[in-house]
Amino acid sequence: TSRNYYLSSEILARYTAAIGDHDFGVLFGYSAMEYRTWGWGVSKQGATDWTLNDLGTYETLSGSSSTAKNGWGLRSYFGRVNYAYKNRYLFEANLRADGSSRFGASNRWAGFWSVGFMWNLRNEKFMENSRRWLTLAQIAVSTGTSGNSEIPNYEHLALVTGGQNYFGNAGIAPTQPGNEELSWEKLWTTNVALHLGFWNRLNLDVELYNKKTTDMLMEVPESYRS
Repeated sequence: TSRNYYLSSEILARYTAAIGDHDFGVLFGYSAMEYRTWGWGVSKQGATDWTLNDLGTYETLSGSSSTAKNGWGLRSYFGRVNYAYKNRYLFEANLRADGSSRFGASNRWAGFWSVGFMWNLRNEKFMENSRRWLTLAQIAVSTGTSGNSEIPNYEHLALVTGGQNYFGNAGIAPTQPGNEELSWEKLWTTNVALHLGFWNRLNLDVELYNKKTTDMLMEVPESYRS
């Protein structure tokens, strides 16, 4: 049999306000996710009653097995501020801190940010004569960072396993070298976009972007050494 559970929680606090042509919004939040799994099993022989599907009807224990507990956790604190003026100019800024159990204690947490601006050209006064056929006209610019923690659980730990046979003698052997310097992979993305719409039938999207990855998480094979 096996046991698995997944627990997630999120707390949000949001505030919005409008002062004349100005709209403001602030959001703060906390989220947590945790996953755990483990299992065990037994086998018996010598059934006293074949009609019962119960281990108690078997006389002899023939084997047992278990799997080690495994799991991961992720916690995040985040905030967002946004501002809009007459639905012409929109600005947004985000800041977050993420902590993952897949890294060592000294590299568990990392911070990420992003900012974005959009100009809604269609709502400008000089575009009034074009609104009948130009149904969308926006220019958007954004830049920011994000993180990746998708590595196996406990990868930062140096582990050994038993049950090895060394010329008839029991022993242990390394199963993974461990690396306490493992940290979040960081991706910095910058995007410039133009969105146009014509007669509510035809849309044109043009985007230019640049992505830069640092502290990349990847498995590098070790060379054999004598």
